Amino acid sequence: MKKGKWEAVPGGLAGPTYLKRKFVDDNLTLERWHHPQWSPALKALSNGNTKSIGKLLRAGSPVPEDVAKTLGIMLAPTPAYKGTRLQAQVPKKWTTKQRAQVLGERRLVRKELEAALKVANGKLESAIADVSVKREKQGKPHSRRYLMQCWKLSDAEIVFQIERFLGMTPP
Repeated sequence: MKKGKWEAVPGGLAGPTYLKRKFVDDNLTLERWHHPQWSPALKALSNGNTKSIGKLLRAGSPVPEDVAKTLGIMLAPTPAYKGTRLQAQVPKKWTTKQRAQVLGERRLVRKELEAALKVANGKLESAIADVSVKREKQGKPHSRRYLMQCWKLSDAEIVFQIERFLGMTPP
């Protein structure tokens, strides 16, 4: 169990699927899956290339559960949809990387607030003012409301938001 490093956990029914775990803190563990064939095919599909995923699906090999969930989300037609062809609906506004960066930034701000709170002897308003001034000097000004939202955000809430964004939990 190394902090900050992705480690592979072998397993899975559909060939060499690996679960990768990253231990960030004692209380926070991030997990993601990786498959040598299906992962690149899904990435290509999100970029608009359907050939590789089509080839794997036609091969008749078992489809990993995570691939089936991802395809189900991307190819889910709306109730009003009428037609014979499904089209992948990939959100362009937010990518997984962007969402992870936003949540990571909020977590970092919360850590700064915790450190400032110790210096300010438990006075939250003083800690928020200190972090606000510090961030403004760094060229990253934030409102008091944003800082309070970061303060109230827990590690469990961050993991829940990531899972919700990835479609792993119902909205």
